[in-house]
Parts: sequence; structure tokens; C-alpha cells
Amino acid sequence: MPFDYLKNQQHDESVDLGKRLLDQSLSRLGTGYKELKKSQIKRLLKDTGASTFEYILQQIGLGNRVPFAVANVLVPENKRKPVEENKKSTLPIMIDASDGLLLQYARCCHPIPGDPILGHISPGKGLVIHLETCRNLSEIRNNPEKCMALSWSNKPKGEFPVELKVEITPERGFIAALASRMTEADATIEQISVDEKDAFTSIVDVVLTVRDRIHLADILRRARGLKQVRRIYRVKN
Repeated sequence: MPFDYLKNQQHDESVDLGKRLLDQSLSRLGTGYKELKKSQIKRLLKDTGASTFEYILQQIGLGNRVPFAVANVLVPENKRKPVEENKKSTLPIMIDASDGLLLQYARCCHPIPGDPILGHISPGKGLVIHLETCRNLSEIRNNPEKCMALSWSNKPKGEFPVELKVEITPERGFIAALASRMTEADATIEQISVDEKDAFTSIVDVVLTVRDRIHLADILRRARGLKQVRRIYRVKN
């Protein structure tokens, strides 16, 4: 794929994501992206020294500008409306794997469709998606400048990595049997390793891709059907 095409695609996606992030921040101030006036944008460009509004949106999408800070410049305190009066609420941003290059799925907690999620703006990476309960968000969870509400689209498409631990009674050929059960459920195994806990117990670490929580539940059910499996669970942090 030509480099220029990828560069243009990333530009378009970062601008689109920037609009969505800014719109959510503006909703906290009783307004929205579509309600912005030319005078507000002109003042923003003057205050920030940016050449175009599109550039600012791109920088928000790339994680290099904080959307809440931009919203504060666009809507001074004396111009803000109570959210209730404006009949707006801070709606979560809808997320889909087809959103492309600028979405990063946190490796620390491996969120998948169906999980409650939050977003963290990371410079140069754009929007990093975490589980709502991820310990790595504990210090910023309630900070609107760094963390924001997200929601999966109704039918997210794609495959998402998830990490499992399987506690087993070791037996010849078991790893092949476990892998077979998982692939029969249309899962793709990316990594698998075994650690012997003691003479009677082994721990299997598996990273595989799933479509959503329903798909994962089917994989877990199939794996639990093997008599050697004592326990299997998802690793979330």
C-alpha cells in the first residue's frame, strides 16, 4: 500500500476522531461541534497560533492536543450553558474496529466488544482503549482532560486479542487438544506457553483473538469440557 495513501488515511481518520473527541468535550459545556460559530474558531486559531481548524482537529485525534482544553478556549466560561438547559448529555463516543489506524487497544487489559470501556488520550498514539476497571487508569479515571467515556458500536467488526490462563492436570497431548477446542470455535491462537506449577499442575497461557464477549464465552465453555481443565479464566490486567 503506497505510503502517501496511508498518510492521507491517517490524516482523515485523525481529523474525524478529533471532531468526535472535541464534540464530547463541548457537550460538557452545553454545546456541540455542529453549533460552533466562525467567530469561535477564529478566536481559537488566534489564541493557539494554529494555521487551520483542521490542523487542531488532527492534533486532537493524534493525542497531541487535549480536547477538553480546546473546548475551554472555544467556549469561555461566561458563554457556557447548563447541560440540562441545552438538553445535551455527555454521550460516550462510539467505537468500532473499522475506525482504523488511530485506535489502540491497551495490552494491559485487552478490551473486547461487550466490555465496559474508557478512552485515554496518548500523545502520538491517539485514543487508547482500556477496560473501565483497568488499574492503569486509576489516577486519571475521573479527569475529563485525560479520560473519556466510550461505547462499542452495535455491531463492531474485527478480531480482538484476549489473554487466558488455563490450570490443567498435565497429560500427554493435552495442549493439542486444548488448541483444537479453541480453533474449532473459530478462534485464532497467537501465543501459547506452558509453565509447570508442580508435578500435578501446569499453567497454560494463551493469547487468542475473538470477536466479542459472546464468542469468548463459547470458547471458554468448550475448553471447560475437557476433563483435564481445572480452571480457565480471562486475564484482565
